Amino acid sequence: MQPEEQMFIACVRHGRTDWNVQRRIQGRTDVPLNDAGRLDAQLTALRLAAESWHAIYTSPLRRAAETARIIGLHLGLVPVSRPCLIERSYGTLEGTRARGRRREMRRRVQARGVESDGKLRRRAIACIEGLAGEHPGRRLIVVSHGAFINALLHVISGGKAGTGITRLANGSICRIARDGQGRWTILSLNETDHLVDPQGPSFRSGRPPV
Repeated sequence: MQPEEQMFIACVRHGRTDWNVQRRIQGRTDVPLNDAGRLDAQLTALRLAAESWHAIYTSPLRRAAETARIIGLHLGLVPVSRPCLIERSYGTLEGTRARGRRREMRRRVQARGVESDGKLRRRAIACIEGLAGEHPGRRLIVVSHGAFINALLHVISGGKAGTGITRLANGSICRIARDGQGRWTILSLNETDHLVDPQGPSFRSGRPPV
């Protein structure tokens, strides 16, 4: 049996929405992009258009789907919606304003309908593994959400990046690769050099965890 070829995925966080600007928790509430978010998507598209890509997959929520559509127009690709790429559910916290990290964590424990860290991480890696299995040796773009991408980064890095550590700007790119033995590697974190107004990352653009 021949080993699988290395494959690459560019994970893109969707462009900005009014709720992002207001620091409201979105979760699965279907908030659309605003004009700044469409610009985020355009700039991300121009960054990715300098490279070769085989397919684009997107969360079904409008803010991600529109970001993917804008990117796809520049690349000549039609985005495919995948339910497993949807954002974390924040239950009764959706629509409320985000607060300090520790206080926010306490709120999540107390709120109803919040997808747990463990469930989100299992869903994220299973979703990406599924795409990798469908596209060995290919280069994919995945447009999703901050909590989803951070959960994925947490699993791949063994907790050195991702949930509770890495803050991802709207329109940012994180690159991951899967080798022939099925091992994942983070190639870059929170690429924002292409954006006009990146939103305060925790890691410098392009710097993977050590």
